[in-house]
Amino acid sequence: MLEFNGEKIAATSGETLLQAARRRGAHIWFVCDGRGVCQTCECRILEGAGFLTEPTELERAGLSEDRRRRGYRLACQARLAGTGAVRALSRAEELRRGMAELFSGRGSAAERAGRLGADAFRAAADLLSGVPLVAPRAVFQILAFPPTPARAAAYLRDNLRVASRLWTARG
Repeated sequence: MLEFNGEKIAATSGETLLQAARRRGAHIWFVCDGRGVCQTCECRILEGAGFLTEPTELERAGLSEDRRRRGYRLACQARLAGTGAVRALSRAEELRRGMAELFSGRGSAAERAGRLGADAFRAAADLLSGVPLVAPRAVFQILAFPPTPARAAAYLRDNLRVASRLWTARG
């Protein structure tokens, strides 16, 4: 069983977290259509990392050792392997929850804004530092797996859904 962003998703062994999340309409970014190049599908494994495949070469190249140690994986690369429960939280959902906290009124507004700003800055820095390491693979990925109108439409639909959820303040 997979719990992604707090939603239970029936998933099968061998399926990537991104495939399961997209099928369910979960809140996850992806730009490269699951090729491991853009790193926007990054998620944090909260529980059950042992029920996922080992990090791929693309993950080792694009995610720092520190991020991997803190449980971050690329949802397009991490595959379910086994029958145990996996709990994951997408980077998009982490940021959405930070926005909800910012407007919650709990505690100091300056502290809430500082946490969200630091988190967003860290996410951007992590993304920018990893992309150059995997970007050279993009040309070969696109040539081997060219975009189709159907995949482009699905990509656009899914990313518009994710963008709209960023502004939804549901705890």
